[in-house]
Amino acid sequence: MKFLTVRQSWDPLAVLHQHMQEHLSWLLDSDIASRAIDHRTAGYFPLINLSETAEVYYLVAEVPGVKPENLDIDLSEEGMTIECRRLRDEGVTEESFRRQERWHGSARRELTFPKRVKPDEVTAELHAGVLTMIIPKSEPARRRKVDVLTK
Repeated sequence: MKFLTVRQSWDPLAVLHQHMQEHLSWLLDSDIASRAIDHRTAGYFPLINLSETAEVYYLVAEVPGVKPENLDIDLSEEGMTIECRRLRDEGVTEESFRRQERWHGSARRELTFPKRVKPDEVTAELHAGVLTMIIPKSEPARRRKVDVLTK
């Protein structure tokens, strides 16, 4: 009995392509993708979480290395602005770095609240590089019926 032998040529680019597809599929289907920074928020600093109850908004912002005196918060009934500055360590010059991964400079975030707030009742606390704010909501505008008088 004779067997037919078929020779296939080896294509290294096809093999590389197959490996890349497998790795990309693994990456997109793994938990790594869910832990990655959302592309919509990449580049924003400080990173914030804003949650709410019926009475208040809770804001948590990561501001590592920012001192309270370098943190400016401007708040109105409609929204707020957070500005922060993280200064380079004293005595360290740009030329002395072998590697520089920590951020320094100024950053600004602005946000608008869905409902009005009470700026005079806001509390803010900075602990271990995390800014926590409790922002009470205003009472909704009340409507009343106006009686029209005739003369």
